[in-house]
Amino acid sequence: MDRRAPELDSDVADVVAAFEREGLPPWHSLSVESARRVEDEAFAPADPPDVEHVRDLSVPGPHGAIPVRTYHPAPAETRDVLVFYHGGGWVLGTLDSVDEICRRLAARSGRLVVSVDYRLAPEHPFPEPLDDAFAAFEWTCEFAASLGGSGNVAVGGTSAGGNLAAAVALRAAANATEGDGPTPTGQLRPRTPLTAPDRRPPTPTRRT
Repeated sequence: MDRRAPELDSDVADVVAAFEREGLPPWHSLSVESARRVEDEAFAPADPPDVEHVRDLSVPGPHGAIPVRTYHPAPAETRDVLVFYHGGGWVLGTLDSVDEICRRLAARSGRLVVSVDYRLAPEHPFPEPLDDAFAAFEWTCEFAASLGGSGNVAVGGTSAGGNLAAAVALRAAANATEGDGPTPTGQLRPRTPLTAPDRRPPTPTRRT
């Protein structure tokens, strides 16, 4: 079996090279607090596109208030909606770290984007991040019209955020079978960890 590492996609290679040029330390060498600070600085918006307006709001959740940020594209009578969850391994990430991504999604898709600042591990272990993600989805569905959105509410995210989007869809589907609550009309998950531990070969770490 060929165990050589595959070549990186050119876009990914460019990102890795940019990190190396900046002299950023390896993630595993940093504390949680330091890693969060480095990520916020590394992913600060460079030249974000304009949208009609951006609002910071707070929505209720089972573990307390959840900060969200809404991105409104050019005026329209109603817009389809995307609830977006940032990546970061469930440990890193903020509303600011995906601000540029959300602006681009809103500007290019014409959707109203609701970015969710869910609680992070290790301070808030599972299921708190998922509970926040789901509460924000339900809130968006309930108040979409007042935000200028339609009843067409999809979920999405990158990396850990994509995982949360998939988990939200699964929880919503389970609730729907009991006749309770809305379900997403679609998912946007360009890169998502979907781990099935029982189907992975054992590693030294997993044997301990």
